[in-house]
Amino acid sequence: MAHKMHTRKARFIFACLLVLFTASSPVVKGTYDSGSQIVRAPTTLKKTQLHFYFHDIISGNNPSSVLVAKPKGTVVEQGNINPFGTVYVFDDPITEGPSAKSKVIGNARGHYTSVSQGSDLTLLLNADFEFTSGRFNGSSISVFSRDPLVVLKEVAVVGGRGKFRMAQGFIILNAVFFNATLGDAILESKPKGTVVEQGNINPFGTVYVFDDPITEGPSAKSKVIGNARGHYTSVSQGSDLTLLLNADFEFTSGRFNGSSISVFSRDPLVVLKEVAVVGGRGKFRMAQGFIILNAVFFNATLGDAILECNATIFH
Repeated sequence: MAHKMHTRKARFIFACLLVLFTASSPVVKGTYDSGSQIVRAPTTLKKTQLHFYFHDIISGNNPSSVLVAKPKGTVVEQGNINPFGTVYVFDDPITEGPSAKSKVIGNARGHYTSVSQGSDLTLLLNADFEFTSGRFNGSSISVFSRDPLVVLKEVAVVGGRGKFRMAQGFIILNAVFFNATLGDAILESKPKGTVVEQGNINPFGTVYVFDDPITEGPSAKSKVIGNARGHYTSVSQGSDLTLLLNADFEFTSGRFNGSSISVFSRDPLVVLKEVAVVGGRGKFRMAQGFIILNAVFFNATLGDAILECNATIFH
């Protein structure tokens, strides 16, 4: 039997004014703990201002933003397209202009969650903005912020990769277009973005929660020195398999026992990659840095992997 419910189809276009402050440093490889040294903090920071648009499409047969979770028993109130606890995963194009036909210069990938039980519609935004052309090709910024559903707002930049390594800054978002037409829906509809393609172990919108041991060596029998706990989400609707990684790496032995580093970053499924360190606890309080991940083992059928981590942390 078909059930009828009120829903909203929405399309968002955001104008983004981005202000970033970045610093750079060389990659250092070593053993688990090769010692710490005092380094001179940069006396000047590079300021970069960018202006672009990203398109968040919920409606239609090929949306860029897909509903992946909603609490059981949640009632969708008229006028509320994001009831409390709703989770969307998105893969939005970034363009030079507001038109959908404008030149694509990157993509914004991540997830947002409705976090307000009041009348103020508020999201928690976890996103990575990667540029695929121009002088920032291959670089990205990490955004983790409260995101109120208002026309003009500010969200926080907490890190980045490539030329935006250890970036800090903010983005001013302006909704230049919004369409929220009330319509009827039949339950069990499945957007194209959620179809599991053959050979894809992480279809768009998939969420994994993990509790992984951290060891000194690649062998499963190596000494355990901590654990990596968090979750990752499949955020690409294209052929490039990409995750959004939210993790805390805690050490349980040695001089960093009880301390941890916070990682929030785009995580492409390639052998060698960089992820951003955006904070920490204990001896890594207010840390910034990056981790170079090298997949020393990967089973594409099962999805199992062993990653070598070379972390550079400033704290």
